[in-house]
Amino acid sequence: MPLDSVITLSEQATADRLNHYNRMRAITLTANLAPGYALESTLDFLNKVAMEENTLGGAIDYKGESQMFYEGVSAMTYIFVLALAVTFLVLAAQFESFVHPLIIMLTVPLGLINALAGLYFSASSLNIYNQISIIMLIGLSAKNGILIVEFANQLRDKGIEFKAALIKASTQRLRPIIMTSLTTVMSSIPLVMASGPGF
Repeated sequence: MPLDSVITLSEQATADRLNHYNRMRAITLTANLAPGYALESTLDFLNKVAMEENTLGGAIDYKGESQMFYEGVSAMTYIFVLALAVTFLVLAAQFESFVHPLIIMLTVPLGLINALAGLYFSASSLNIYNQISIIMLIGLSAKNGILIVEFANQLRDKGIEFKAALIKASTQRLRPIIMTSLTTVMSSIPLVMASGPGF
């Protein structure tokens, strides 16, 4: 029996190799960001388009800078929570109380709101440098709170009424807080103004 009576031969083009990623057949898309676009907003747009156009039920994964970005976001959340916990525990050991550190830590959300507002109005992305700055801001906010609470406790130990001690502590510690804040800002100006390789 002739072979061509039971089979049909056809020629067609196919890939010379089949790429795999995480043990699955994969197609890799690479691109460079256009000026003025942040990686976060670009990935959000890509995910939205992929969800709308993915009719085959394929999975989407990332490599390179995109993968590092998503890993950095999850790591940032962990480090941020860890920084808050360590700061609270150190303050609790210093003040021998859980109430005073809680009062001091209430200043942290205010600092974070201002930091995120600054990023929003300056149209800056939440990159690794900004994340490190936010973690430093936690320490600076806690330090400013320590100055006021510690001095207020000293005044209360001398017999001064709570409200009067709080007002006096806030008044007398305002200048040191402003001085340390200005010092931090002024020391970061060279980094902000720097340019060239590595910046």
